[in-house]
Amino acid sequence: MRNVRLLFAVLSTAALLVVGDGCRALKRPGMTPPKIPLMVHNNGFFDVDVSAVQSGGGNGARLGTVTGNSTASLSVRQTDLQTGGVLVLRLHAIGTNRSWVSPAVAVGPETHPRLDIYSDAGGNLSRSVLYTTVVPDTSSDTR
Repeated sequence: MRNVRLLFAVLSTAALLVVGDGCRALKRPGMTPPKIPLMVHNNGFFDVDVSAVQSGGGNGARLGTVTGNSTASLSVRQTDLQTGGVLVLRLHAIGTNRSWVSPAVAVGPETHPRLDIYSDAGGNLSRSVLYTTVVPDTSSDTR
């Protein structure tokens, strides 16, 4: 019986070490997926909250606020994307009850999302546009 307890203690300790090391591996900087840059140009007067929309239609993560008549760079995590690398955004003009949900765009390593916000005097955001641009390939740079 004593040998069984000793064996159990040794195996339990070994299992904790393996699990602990695995958790540390997940926290290493090289293991986190890269964030996707989202360039936003707010052409309107209103400050606008930008959120990602989850696959089920929930609000998802708040990405940030873009001040009126300004440009900002926000970060989109891989977990903010819907299934298949699809990005859908919900915009809300602060100080109004107006919101807008973008059409879906596919993003990947070679494309980055861009958002142009257009609002009228009442905060209507329906003229806004979400699109992607191709990221230039710098790996074949011959200098």
